[in-house]
Parts: sequence; structure tokens; C-alpha cells
Amino acid sequence: MNVPSKYAGADLIGLPQSALAMQFSADRDSDRLDLRALLSLVRRQFLVIATIVGICTLLALLVTHNAPLLYTASADLLLQPNTETITPGPADGADDLPRGAEQIETEIQFMQSRDLATKVYDQLGLARDADFAAQINQPGTIARITWALGLGTDPSITAPAQRGAADRERETAIAYLARGLSVKRVGNSYALRMSFTSGDPALAAKIANGYAKIYSGNQIAAKVTASQDAVGILRKRMEELRLQAQSDFGAVQQYRISNNLQSKSGTSLTEQEISAYNQQVALARAEATQDAARLVAAYSGKALGDATTSAVVNALRSQRAALSIRAAELSERYLPSHPELQSAQQQLADIDGQIAVEVRRAIMNLQANAQASSARLSSLQGSLGGATSKLDMNNRALINLDDLERRAGASQALYESYLNRFKEVVARSGAEQANSTLLSAASVPMRPSSPNLALNLSLGLLIGVLVGGASAIAVESAYAGFTTAEDVERRLQVRCAGSVPLLESVDTHAGSPLETIAAYPGGAFTESMRSVLAAIRQSPDSRNQVIAVTSAMPDEGKTTIAACLARTAAIAHERVAIIDCDVVRRQLSLSYGLTTGLHGLGVIFDGSVTIDAVPSSDVL
Repeated sequence: MNVPSKYAGADLIGLPQSALAMQFSADRDSDRLDLRALLSLVRRQFLVIATIVGICTLLALLVTHNAPLLYTASADLLLQPNTETITPGPADGADDLPRGAEQIETEIQFMQSRDLATKVYDQLGLARDADFAAQINQPGTIARITWALGLGTDPSITAPAQRGAADRERETAIAYLARGLSVKRVGNSYALRMSFTSGDPALAAKIANGYAKIYSGNQIAAKVTASQDAVGILRKRMEELRLQAQSDFGAVQQYRISNNLQSKSGTSLTEQEISAYNQQVALARAEATQDAARLVAAYSGKALGDATTSAVVNALRSQRAALSIRAAELSERYLPSHPELQSAQQQLADIDGQIAVEVRRAIMNLQANAQASSARLSSLQGSLGGATSKLDMNNRALINLDDLERRAGASQALYESYLNRFKEVVARSGAEQANSTLLSAASVPMRPSSPNLALNLSLGLLIGVLVGGASAIAVESAYAGFTTAEDVERRLQVRCAGSVPLLESVDTHAGSPLETIAAYPGGAFTESMRSVLAAIRQSPDSRNQVIAVTSAMPDEGKTTIAACLARTAAIAHERVAIIDCDVVRRQLSLSYGLTTGLHGLGVIFDGSVTIDAVPSSDVL
């Protein structure tokens, strides 16, 4: 702005212009939240904000009015933490019950799955339900609003024509069921609340109860299917294990027969036999040694052993002793040729022959005994070696036999475990129970759950405030003019004398600004003029008696400001001269009722007339 230096703001307050600009800039760039600036923005853009809030509120009302009424029916299910088994055996049913939050969330996902929705659709016979078909083909909110605004046709007429094929209708119905179901956990308990929302309250209760019953029935069906599958798998596996066990036991028996291990005590008997053979071999070895010694002594003539102790030899020796005595007596009595003496000597010779024969027979007996003892010892040693070999073979065979028996035992134990499991599963078949209990069935709702007028209006107001605020900020950011006194000082780097409100924005005002100053000297508009006048005159050097009011563009209010400042000063009993320097438009002169035929400022400047000849109007 091309303003003389004496009217610059820095001169008015006695500060350097650059320092003042820096101070304004620093205040403007502060990080503190300026509530006054925010309130000023709201006041300036109040119409934009109010318009957008009103539009959003009306849209919320329109949506609420045209949205279809929806009813929500809820059924409560209890997931039993402990399933009681009817049949004896281990309680396997309790292990498949969800216990943690993750398992319960899994159950919730299954309840909301498309598979369960398909079962509900089929088992409830919804394909033949006219009320359900009407709910599926019910027009949406947008279609209702469009028809209400007269921009489209009646959606209730066009909906049946838009139906697709049977499979497409089925998919749409299943999607509608899955979309309308809501499952939530009740607190931290095992209770689940299944809610279904529909435009028909009776249909909502029917589908909610159907979901609950079909879910429980699905658990039983799943257990029945699982039992049947388990029975089939166990039967097949059990047959394989039975054949395997028979094969393993047959291999054990075949190995026993081939290795002569019919009895588990065979090794113990062989060990006992070896022990007995060892004893017999020791005795036989002693007897053979004794018999051999006797035979050697008999051959050497040192001792006859049994031969001299036999009863026959002793008897013959007794007879010979008696005959020797008689022969000795006869030899003393008779001559050697005497018959009796010769008879006695002949008898002695016969007895000596008999004794020799008996001795030879005894030696032969000793020899036979020695040979028998040696043969018996050899036989026992052979039997002992055979038993020892047999024991070694049995011990080596028992190693493989033990491995075969362990395999057979493991196969038998596995077969028996599968057999017991098969019996348990068969015994429990037909006695399956669901892991959930229906706590409360869904009743027909009496009040709609949607739309919620208070909620929709609140959301409309909130969205309107947010959008209106954003729009106000956008409009304010796009505005290139001045908004506040600080804005003027920051951008022009001159002091702002003050601001004057629009006459319409003041509560007490007259028909024109001049009339308002005259009629309401204590009003807000008059006070703003006084503050501007006081700010202009604020100088330590002079009173600033000459005030120039100008503007860059026409119709910016310079005539009104000049006139109002002049009247404000006049009301304060000051002498004021106001000069209309606008030689083209002359709005000030026209405002005071001066005729256009009189002389003006131009003729005074060129010297044609003097200032005394120019008429004036005393209207202040």
C-alpha cells in the first residue's frame, strides 16, 4: 500500500517497522493454540458450517426414514465344559470341547460359516418360504431414497424382475443368512448369543432358533460321522494287525519247531542234564581209574585185589590149608609112594589148579570192569559234549526266538489295543451327545433394532460438524483477503488501526451506518469507530489532525468509513472538515445531498475559484 511514511504504523507507536513486523510474525507463528482465531474462523464461516451440518442431518433423517425396519432375535447357547458320557470307557467327548478363547472363537467362526448357513437354508425349507424370499428381494436403502426423491421407479415392482436363476437365488439366500447372523460371546463365560436380523420379526426368531438347533444337531451328526469313520478305520486296521499278529506268532512256533525249542524250559532242562552228566562223568572217571589201577596191580602180581577176596578162592584156600596139614602128617607117617600121601598131594594140586583158574577169572573180571568203566566214561563224556553243544545251539536260537517273541507280543498288544478301542467306539455309537445346550430360545421381537433415529442423527451431526469444519478450513485457506488485524499487520507489515464490523452483524443498528452512530452512540458499531479514531491519533508527537481514507478498489467502504469517522469526531464535539477527493464517483458528496452543479475540489486546485466560493454542508 502506498501510504506516506508519517501515517505508517511504526511512526504511530514509535517502533521500527522491521521490529514491529518481526513481533507480529513471531506472534503469528507461535505453536500455541489460538482459540480466538478459531472462534473467529467459526464466526466467519458459520454459514458454510451450518449449511453442511444441516445437509448431513437432513440426509441422516432421510436415510432413517427410508431405511427398512429390521428386527433382531437372539438365542443363547451354552458350550458345556464337561460332557457326560453315557457309555463306559474313557471320556473322549470332553476333549473336543472348546476350552480356551481361541477354540471358542473357532466355534464362532464355524457358526458364521457358509456351510452352516447352507444347512439352515436346506433344513428350514427357506427355498419355499415366501416371507423369506420377500426379505431377500427387499430393496435397499439407496433404492428407497432414490424412489422417494423421484429419481427412479418403485423398487418393489422392479425387484422380482431382477431375479436370477435358481442357483443364483440360492447363493443370494445363503449369503443373506450368513450376513444377517451375529454370534458373540457373553462375557468370559461359555455362553454364546446367536442373533439374526431380518425385516420380518417372526422370520428372525425362526432363523435364530433354527441356527441354534441345527448347530447342536450338526455336532451330533459330526460325532456320528466321526464314529462311523473311526469304526471303519479301526476295523480295517484291526484286520491288518490280526493277520500281522498271526504271522508273527506262526513265525515263533515255526522257529521253535525248527530249533527244537518246543518248551520255554528246554534250556533249563538241558542245563540240568549237563549238571547230571558232569556228576556222572566224575564218578565214572573215578571208577575207571580205580578199575584200571586194580587191573595193573593184578597184572603185576603185587595184589590180586578182588581175586584174593572172592569166596571161592577163600574156600579153596581153606581146603588147601586143611589138605596141606594132612599131607604133612601123612608125609611124616608114610613114604612118598604111599597111596594116601599121593592122594593128598594130588588133591592139593587140584585145589592149586582151581585157585589159579579162579585167579585168572578174577583178573579177567577186573579187565572187563576196567573196559566197562572206560566205555561208560567215554559214553558219559560224549553225552556231556552233546548236551553242551545242544545248550550252545539253544542259547543262540533263544536270541532270535526272543526277538521273534517280542515282535509277536508287540503285534498282539497293538492288535488288542485296537480291538479294545473298536469295542469302545462301537459301544458309544448311537449314544452321541451335543456339546452345547440351548439356554433360551429366540422370541419374536416386538421393537425394531434398526434404524436407530438417535444414533443416526448423532452420526449425521458428527459427520456434518467434521465435514463442515474441514470445509470451513478449506474455504478459509483458499481466501486471499484479510481476516484479522493480525493478518493485516503480518502481511502488510504496517500497524492496523482497528476493524469495523458489518452493520448487519451488529445487534443494535439503524438503517445506515451514519444513522446508527447518531442513534446508538454507545453501540458496538459506534465503539468500533471510536477505537479506530483513537488508534489513528495514538502518537507521542502530534495529534494527527489530517486523516486520509483511501482504498485500492471501489466499493470497499472508504466513503462510509470517512463519513462515520467524521460523525464520530463531531459527536465528540470536535470540529471536523470532511473533503470528498473522489472526483469521479463523488459518493460522499451524494451522501450529504450536495448537487452536482456546484464547484468541487478540482476547480480549487487549478485556481479557478477560491475555497470560500465552494459551498459546504453542515450535516455532521
